[in-house]
Amino acid sequence: MTTDSTRQLEAPRLVKVADALLVIGFVAQLVLGHAIAFGFDGPLFAWHQDRVARSLWGTAEYGLEVSAYRGWIQAVFGGTLISYAWAMLFLVAIPLRRRERWAAWAIAIATLNWVVVDTAICLAHGVWINVAFNAVALTSIGAPLAMMIPWLRAGGRPSAPSAGAR
Repeated sequence: MTTDSTRQLEAPRLVKVADALLVIGFVAQLVLGHAIAFGFDGPLFAWHQDRVARSLWGTAEYGLEVSAYRGWIQAVFGGTLISYAWAMLFLVAIPLRRRERWAAWAIAIATLNWVVVDTAICLAHGVWINVAFNAVALTSIGAPLAMMIPWLRAGGRPSAPSAGAR
């Protein structure tokens, strides 16, 4: 049987796990963003690029113009992913840890906007590999945020320490 005091002890651990999952996920996005921006055309990502090319052009073989454009757009996408991940890390590190609910909303809204728009475009073009990536990204962000909801609702903003406590 769980008592209120036991439940209170379990919540911080769950919140710490959720926080760690968010940090790990956004750090992974930072690493991926750099890899995409500076080397997506390399052999490490050929399996992904071949699937995208087959979805869009029906072949993994295409001309130099397409190759140049693909390299440029991937660099732009990598930079965008890096910026998004840094912004999310700062939201997790400061306001979310202070139980500021607006930070959870900001993470959720930014993520949902990205996932919905990107997934709709990928579905329209038949780029299923990116739909799968978006599902993983949404789950890796949405699940930890969902784990934090009771903690965020219960506490609001924690009280500041008294002036005499040092």
